[in-house]
Amino acid sequence: MQKYKIFFNKAKLSLTITDEKNVNNLSSDNCILYQGKESIRDAVAALLEKQCSNDIYITEKQKDAALEELFSHFDVEKAAGGLVENAKGELLVIRRFGYYDFPKGHVEAGESWEETALREVEEETAVSGLRILHELPVTYHIFMKGSRPVLKETHWFAMRTDYQGNLCAQTEESIEEARWFSYRMVCQIFPHFYNTLQDLLSETGYLSADNEKNAIFAAKK
Repeated sequence: MQKYKIFFNKAKLSLTITDEKNVNNLSSDNCILYQGKESIRDAVAALLEKQCSNDIYITEKQKDAALEELFSHFDVEKAAGGLVENAKGELLVIRRFGYYDFPKGHVEAGESWEETALREVEEETAVSGLRILHELPVTYHIFMKGSRPVLKETHWFAMRTDYQGNLCAQTEESIEEARWFSYRMVCQIFPHFYNTLQDLLSETGYLSADNEKNAIFAAKK
């Protein structure tokens, strides 16, 4: 089932698209059947005010209306970034505000998602010679800008590089460190990634990679 997951601190609001035949069979304490705008409004309020996690089930026919209502509650910022593997099979990681992260940044006028991702990775880490392999799942998280909640939509790409030069963290973007991490090291620091990225690493199969082979960077068939 396709799912849109929006994180706010430790809470999560999910919109799960399911077959119309299954809707009436769904029941759970945190399961909400989509009944129009009020379903989204109440779930967003619970997420922001009480930091409660909920899962709203919608059908494909309801998707457009549900997503339109969901996004109407936020200012939306669009960004793109990369999960980058080097020739040693190591993963490029940055540290910002005490959390581990991957390089990403805002989409500039006229840029494609891919162009933004490539530019931001190089600007934030000095890594060059980047090649995009394929697109990864989109992540969504909320942060507060004053009293207004902002929803950041980030498009991610798996990348590879043969770059062997020095890394240079872009300190003007509050990046404290840029570093290559082995698979085992990523597993060790996993709890210190943002929730959105923990979910991304899990969803892409990175953590369950057989024999430490980075599944994120496997060729798509």
